[in-house]
Amino acid sequence: MSQGTNKQIDFLKQEIDKTNVKIKKLQLKLQNEKKELKEKRILFNGVKSQYEKYSNLEEKQTNNFYKIQEKLSKCQEEEYQKCVELQKDKYQISLIDYEVDSKAFQKAPFTQKQQFIEFREQDEIALNELDEIEREKRKMKSKQKERAQLIKKIEVTAPKLQQTGRQLKHNQYQKIYYEQMLDDVKYYIAQKQTYISDLEQSISQYQQILDELNSDLQIGMMNNLNFHNCSQKH
Repeated sequence: MSQGTNKQIDFLKQEIDKTNVKIKKLQLKLQNEKKELKEKRILFNGVKSQYEKYSNLEEKQTNNFYKIQEKLSKCQEEEYQKCVELQKDKYQISLIDYEVDSKAFQKAPFTQKQQFIEFREQDEIALNELDEIEREKRKMKSKQKERAQLIKKIEVTAPKLQQTGRQLKHNQYQKIYYEQMLDDVKYYIAQKQTYISDLEQSISQYQQILDELNSDLQIGMMNNLNFHNCSQKH
């Protein structure tokens, strides 16, 4: 019986050693996994920071883009209106000039050049109409100046809109890039946490097995000791 008990004790010791080795391996693995998880969480914070940065930049650049676009559209519309007005003014001046010529022609045919010129220079009605032409020309000059300013604004604003558009696209691309990376890191962290939880559960199970083996060993050693004491008495 003592020999059988000794074999059982030896077997329990071997199992205890094996279980301790398994637990140590799992603990080392757990330590490495926790280290990797910590690194991934640091990475997550960095990626999140970049994502938020480009999200804010995208929002800011989007607002800027639409403001510049609105400004450019307004300038282009105003420039077009000025162009239309100038064409109308040119037509109006030509019309008045034609009326003066027509009246002058009625007074003096074109063949009588001197009389024709004198009419344009001296006739009261003609002079009034010529004054109106000058007023129209001054208005045109003012509008031409306004149009030139609008063209200058367009020439400055159009490249700015293109540059803002390029920056907006870049920020959108970076936002999407870091958003995808953020999702990947989130997924990796979730997988890592699940694996760590499984490792901790395995360690707990092996620890329970180890406790049971140690308990069996103590019982076996006590039985062996009692058997030895009984043998000495007899």
